[in-house]
Formats: sequence, structure tokens, C-alpha cells
Amino acid sequence: MRKDLLWNTTNLMSKNSSTIQKGWQSVRLADISTLITKGTTPTTIGGSFSAKGINFIKAESITEDGRFINGKIDHIDEATNNLLKRSIIQNNDLLYSIAGVIGRVALVNKEILPANTNQALSIIRPDTKKVDPKYLFYRLVTKSQRLHANSFVAQSVQSNINLKQVGDFDILLPPIETQRRIASTLSSFDDKIENNNRIITTLETMAQAIFKEWFVKFRFPGHEKTKFVDSEMGKIPEGWEVKKVSDVAVLNRGLSYSSPEINEEGKGLPMINLANFQRGGGFNYTGIKYYTGEYKKTNIVKPGDIVIAMTDLTHNREVIGHPARVPTYDNQKDILISLDVCSMTINDMYTEFLYYMMLSKSFSYLMASSASGTNVSHLSKSSIDNYTFVLPDRDILLKFRRIIQPIFTQSYLLEDENKGLVKTRDSLLPKLMNGTVSI
Repeated sequence: MRKDLLWNTTNLMSKNSSTIQKGWQSVRLADISTLITKGTTPTTIGGSFSAKGINFIKAESITEDGRFINGKIDHIDEATNNLLKRSIIQNNDLLYSIAGVIGRVALVNKEILPANTNQALSIIRPDTKKVDPKYLFYRLVTKSQRLHANSFVAQSVQSNINLKQVGDFDILLPPIETQRRIASTLSSFDDKIENNNRIITTLETMAQAIFKEWFVKFRFPGHEKTKFVDSEMGKIPEGWEVKKVSDVAVLNRGLSYSSPEINEEGKGLPMINLANFQRGGGFNYTGIKYYTGEYKKTNIVKPGDIVIAMTDLTHNREVIGHPARVPTYDNQKDILISLDVCSMTINDMYTEFLYYMMLSKSFSYLMASSASGTNVSHLSKSSIDNYTFVLPDRDILLKFRRIIQPIFTQSYLLEDENKGLVKTRDSLLPKLMNGTVSI
């Protein structure tokens, strides 16, 4: 039996099935949409990317659970946007990836607008008289829908499906009021997750502001009574020292792996890789891989450790040299890092200071300029080892740590809560989508 027919039979429940809920119907996506189209890469029509301006969203700008990653959104100017009128995005549109990674979906909101997109994303404009946009989003984000989309994938260099295949998707549709109740229930989880993410961002901003005030502007507690002395880096507080990273840390490279050693079902040890790094620094939970092969002790990290991206695929080198903190993963004691990642063995006293130092623009700019390569950038350990900075005295380091640790702790608690919310939402999602749980 063909994969698409098998999927329709077992997952969508045909109209003749006795299990379909009363009042529900199976419809084509094209029949409940007013538009299904896709975008264009700006450079192919004489346009260009810009440092800021109108958001330009790509497949990699969207997480597996349908969130936008601000650090992975490019920008175009207004003139380029006008050249791409066909793919100007509207509020409540759905973006559905049809090339590369198939089946990532996001619901467009006003915060992301104005925006445009390229040919790797289809734009689906729901007919709101027939379908609730949020309900359609949750329908398309289900695992069964992702499997269905991938059953159409053309065998080529890059995985892809076409717009007709998207339009032919079967959508199980309850009455509009039921759609809205389902969407509201699932949205309550996502709203809480998003609120937690905003708090985490605020905490992170506070911590970075404290670091800048104390260690860039030298306005640390007691600075008024502190004597400043000459150094190779200019005037610094007496008792502080000019150091290199290699003076306080040992860098460990991750492991090289092959595809058979990667498990897609979560079996094995979690392995942090390049996909786990956000542009500009920070951790992306959706990129984790699971590894089943052999590894060395130096490939292991623990929650709270600092890891650094040593490779970059972005054209502006917005990932390389940036740090992230290792989170917890299913209470695993051992977490691994891939060859594209470097960890740091350091005295705990230095952890918070070094993390925010590596988030600073002066560090990230130097690492980006030190990287080699054109399409793929690589950073050497020596570039990090030789980075020179001013190390505060022990008293100030400990004071900074006492302030920052509660911020780290609160962020970890919120991240853990989010993982629980995601697990509950994902468990409830298919049951609401097939009508086995009613609300």
C-alpha cells in the first residue's frame, strides 16, 4: 500500500470510518485556504539582504514546535520587499516548510510583521469562515502530519514537496466552535511557555547589564575607593590581573560521529551539537541529538557547564565563538558534545564571569574575525585560548557569582517548567486532534 494511502487510512479516519466524530469531516487543505503560495530568494530577482529592516523568514527560522527564532531571521529592505509582493506575509498566515526539513510550521502573529519569506516555505492563508487559524496550526504541527508530508518527499539532492501536495493534505475538521475550543486549550500551554521565555530573556538581560556595569565600565561595588593602575590593557583596578583564557580554563573538543550512531527516538545519550546554539549566544533546545556510540571522558559535560560553537554555517558568522550553558536533559548525568562544540574545564568561581565575558561583543567580534573558511567557518582552540581579558579579584568574582547564580537558577526552573508543559501539550495534542478527547 502506498505510504500516503496508509497514512490517510490509519490517521485521518476516512469518512466511512465508524471512529470519526459526529460533525467532523475530512477536507482538503486547499478547500479551506484562500491562498497557498511560496516565496523567492531576494538575490535571484535583484534584491538583497540588509542588516535590519523587514523580517525575512526561512525554514531554519522556525523551531520544530512552531516558534520563531529571532536570532535566525534575516532582513530585507522595503525596496526588496516590494519586489517580493507575492510572498508578503499577513497576520494568521501559516508558514509550512516544503524544502530541506519538511513540515515545520508556524502561525504568523503581528509581532513578527512586516515579513516575507523564500521558496523553502509555503504560505497558507486560512479561510477563517471555515477554519480557525490556530486550530489549523495545531493540526499541521502534529507528528502524524509531519510523517504524512514526508511520505511525498521527492528523491533529490534536497528533500522537497510541492504546493499541490500541500493543498491536497487531508485535514480532519470539527465544527468551528470545537476548533476554537481545541485551539484555546492548546494555546494556554503555549502562552505559558512564551511567558516563561519572556521572563528568561529579562533575567538574561539583567545579568548582562550587571556584567557590563561591573567589568566593562568598572562600576563594581566599592569602585569609588579603588585605586586604578596601569596595565597592558589600560587602567585597571588594583588587584585585578590581565589573563588569557588558557590561564583559567582548559578547552575540550567534542566527538566525531557517524549517522548510524545517531538515534532519532531519544535513545542513547543527549549530544549537544551546532544546532543547539542560537545566533548571538544561548541554547536552543530543539536541536539536540542522541548518540549511541563510544566516547571519551573529555566529551562529557554536565548541566551548568559552558560550551562554545566552533563551527558556523551562517553567512555573517553569528554563531561561531558564542557560548551556551548546558541544560538538564531527562536527569541524564552524562551529556555529550559533538566535534563542532568545545567545552571548558574551569574553577566554578569563574563560570558566570567567563560566560558573560564570552557573550560580550568584543569577544564575539574577535572570534568571528579569527575564524577561517568561506561557506563553513571554523574556529581554532588557540583563538579562544589566547583571548586576553581583565580578571577581577576573588572578592568581586564571588560577589558577582552570588548575584548571578539565583538568576541562573530561576532560568533553569522556568526552562524545566517549559519542558513539562511541552510534554503535556504534546501528549494532549493528538488526542484532541482525532477527537478521542473532547472539550
